[in-house]
Amino acid sequence: MPERTQRPVAPAPWGPKEGDSGGPRSPDVSKPDTKDLLKRMRAEDDQAVPLLETLYRDAKERSRRNMAAFPAQIERGAKAAGLPLNMEQSRHPEYYFHGRYFKLRVDDAKGRAKLSTSEGDLGAAIPADVGAVLEKLAAEERRVFDRRVVARPFMAVLRKAYMAEVKAAGESAGASIPIRRVMKRLQRSVKGFRRDEFLADLGRLVHEARTAIDGYAMDLQQIKSPSEGGLLPGLEDRGYVGYIIFRKG
Repeated sequence: MPERTQRPVAPAPWGPKEGDSGGPRSPDVSKPDTKDLLKRMRAEDDQAVPLLETLYRDAKERSRRNMAAFPAQIERGAKAAGLPLNMEQSRHPEYYFHGRYFKLRVDDAKGRAKLSTSEGDLGAAIPADVGAVLEKLAAEERRVFDRRVVARPFMAVLRKAYMAEVKAAGESAGASIPIRRVMKRLQRSVKGFRRDEFLADLGRLVHEARTAIDGYAMDLQQIKSPSEGGLLPGLEDRGYVGYIIFRKG
């Protein structure tokens, strides 16, 4: 896995508790219907219409130039910010960071960009401005990767969820259980659980070979279907993790 700059870290749900934090939500403000407004202004022969149309054409041309420069700017910006852009697999309009873990898709026509992982979109689309994109990516990177992961409590919670799914399926210990089922159970039982954070934590422990608990060794089985499996950051080349097993010994 790539070397990373150390930053203050946030606790994982299964790690040391530091209390909950929250902030005010953004107000739900509806956007004005600018097309309807301009239509009314034209109908009334408003003298401001020519100026507004000129401003619109200028803005559209600036947007076109900015989008044309986006590939070069994102490469330079990512390098300057220390964000690992996957140059081998990134082709406009899709860019990958941290191997293939973060995906950025740019909509040239709308001038918008959306960041996602294999677990889904990370919020709504944002303006395809390199500075705004890299700021959001850096924030998501910190959320996912800058976390304290204590192996024993993590593995204890994971094995408990695994054994509950083994029992629910009428299987015996050592059975292969779909990791999506285990993740759904964790989502119900672990406060603050997020799938992408879980996969990042699991990937770190797998990479560091710290996945044994109380005499049981964990094993993961790969599948090809992204809808049934999950990607472990830094271990994407192994494919999607589809099944989890705990065996004695």
